[in-house]
Amino acid sequence: MKRIVCLFVLAIAVALVPAMADVAYYQAPEDNNNQIGFVYGGGPAGVGNTITLAGSGLLQTVDLFGYAGGGSKPIEVDLYSGTNPNTGTLLGSEQVTPTGNGYTTEVFNFGGLAVPQTLTYIVSIVGNSGSYDDSFVNWQQFTGAAGSPTIGTSADMWYGSPGSYVVDNSYAVATGASTNTLGVQFNVSVPEPGVVSLLFTMLAGVGGLAGVLRKKLT
Repeated sequence: MKRIVCLFVLAIAVALVPAMADVAYYQAPEDNNNQIGFVYGGGPAGVGNTITLAGSGLLQTVDLFGYAGGGSKPIEVDLYSGTNPNTGTLLGSEQVTPTGNGYTTEVFNFGGLAVPQTLTYIVSIVGNSGSYDDSFVNWQQFTGAAGSPTIGTSADMWYGSPGSYVVDNSYAVATGASTNTLGVQFNVSVPEPGVVSLLFTMLAGVGGLAGVLRKKLT
């Protein structure tokens, strides 16, 4: 009987998977008049923010807003737990190679990665030599528009390379940006309204069914 109940619960879970919706739980609309290059302190660098999502769930995609310059080097997004990428756990990494030229949204698919509400993301150019072509032409990351983020919150802005990132909460604005954030959106899968209550109702029904079966078997 336990096997029957377990299979029934599994069937419920599978049935409810499509009842998940992707919700923007962090959103910093881009300022397409201001870009930031991937160089800092005279050398190649990744750049990103510590952020807190507006809710919990499973991370599906991270969308970056920028300008593709026709380069062939991939962009990488690394996610670290907590507020410090030097000490936080690397949760996941994804790469996308931009195509063509012009304004673009690059989508990084994390496929339902479980992430904490507070994390730090770093964007970098793979194989970045620090040259103008690598750091600026290949891909220019838009900074966040005034008032960003509009969903969730942001904290420190980080620059550098793995293990030696540094905080600089004035550099972006000092070089012409509206904010010390990047133009980025985190899309998280969360249950559709009513799904959670439906799940509890169905599980209660499973419990009642198990009780009936137990009585019949005894």
